[in-house]
Amino acid sequence: MIRTERSKEPTRTRWFQRLTVYASTLLFAAGVSAQCISSTAYQGAAVAAPGGNVDLTTCAFGGEYSPATGLVGANTYTITGTGGAGNYLTITNTSNTVIQHGLSPRVLTGYTGDIRVHVHTNAACGTESACHTLNVATAGAPPPPCGGTTCAYTLRLTDSYGDGWNGATMQIREGTSVIATVGGTFTTGLGPVDVSVPNLCNGTAYNLYWSAGGSYPTEVGIQLIDPFGTSLYIKPPGTGSALTQLYAFSASCTPPTCAPVSGLSASNTGATSASVNWTCASCSGSFIVEYGAPGFTPGTGLTAGAGGTVATTTAVAPYALTGLTGGSNYTVAVRQNCGGTFSTNQTANFTTPPGCGSNFYDSGGPAGNYLNNENQTITICPDVPGDVVTVTFSLVDFEACCDFLTVYDANTATGTPTAISTGSTPTFTANNPSGCLTFTWSRTSPWPTKVGPLQ
Repeated sequence: MIRTERSKEPTRTRWFQRLTVYASTLLFAAGVSAQCISSTAYQGAAVAAPGGNVDLTTCAFGGEYSPATGLVGANTYTITGTGGAGNYLTITNTSNTVIQHGLSPRVLTGYTGDIRVHVHTNAACGTESACHTLNVATAGAPPPPCGGTTCAYTLRLTDSYGDGWNGATMQIREGTSVIATVGGTFTTGLGPVDVSVPNLCNGTAYNLYWSAGGSYPTEVGIQLIDPFGTSLYIKPPGTGSALTQLYAFSASCTPPTCAPVSGLSASNTGATSASVNWTCASCSGSFIVEYGAPGFTPGTGLTAGAGGTVATTTAVAPYALTGLTGGSNYTVAVRQNCGGTFSTNQTANFTTPPGCGSNFYDSGGPAGNYLNNENQTITICPDVPGDVVTVTFSLVDFEACCDFLTVYDANTATGTPTAISTGSTPTFTANNPSGCLTFTWSRTSPWPTKVGPLQ
């Protein structure tokens, strides 16, 4: 050890002998046991932030002390001595007033300021010229990163197949600085799995970034929820691209003065319409209903955002949303107008079934391959009650061993199904009171193939 050469200094050896006698005499005369105070300092350091630790020194001799600076009363400090013939620690303030003493380790809480860590070999204040390492580990809540108001946002993770994200990850970032990474522990199930992202700074701009696609990126779904339960963004499985920014937002830790709606849903979807419903017990304003393709940015006032269409600014729940296209994916957003102050948007996703005369494709569309590991149920009903649906396949091409397409003569997947074979082009006409046909599609292998269109 480097410091062992200091034991060759004769004046130092005699000084240790005199110090030992002096300290022992004082302790005996005062009747105090094992409060061993040293007068020689060696090295020292500032304590680490919560979760970290620091060596004050790696070679204090028995009979020396090392200063530790910057302690905070809200944190807990574990002070450890190792090496030498023994480690008896006395903790004092900078005036050598004893705070505590005893064998290593020592735990110190509720203290703010600087300390000295005195090390001896035993309770009799034994000294030696061997190296002792003095370490301070810090535990406690980290300070707010912005030094001001912070709050927690929630990321809600889903997987369309049911086996977790398979290596996919998402990040909350400030610019390009990563604040939190999620998804690594989502390894099984459909979800939803809620992950809290704490300590986001009020008024600071952040973004949601898709940092890794994993083995099956088309299965990945995510939702961003603010501290007050409002859904700010939804990425359904099969949308978005890995290694891109999905959504940008400014953190708000102040409860909204204009309450958002809750329980937003879209149901009773037809080829061109859907029933949009919500609740808002404390609301007294009017409501704006806006819709667009998944991933569009809703507006914040009376006008539409990028990619959106305002259906009405005076909606009453439930609201009949019309003018839609059959066989399409949509996101609907609803916000309250509190006399010129607007709530945050609440969003929900839905899909319209194909309408009469329209084409019905698999998830790959008219030119692409369908997605891996799909599992879908699609019901097609007539636009006019009393009519019946006829579906004619113009192309069916999938892997016969592992993929399954069936049809039910019903408005649900009940009764006796009829299997549809790859390479066939069958026609089906509903023969039930609802006039509907229901199709189920199960995709279990990773080979790219094609189903559709249905006409």
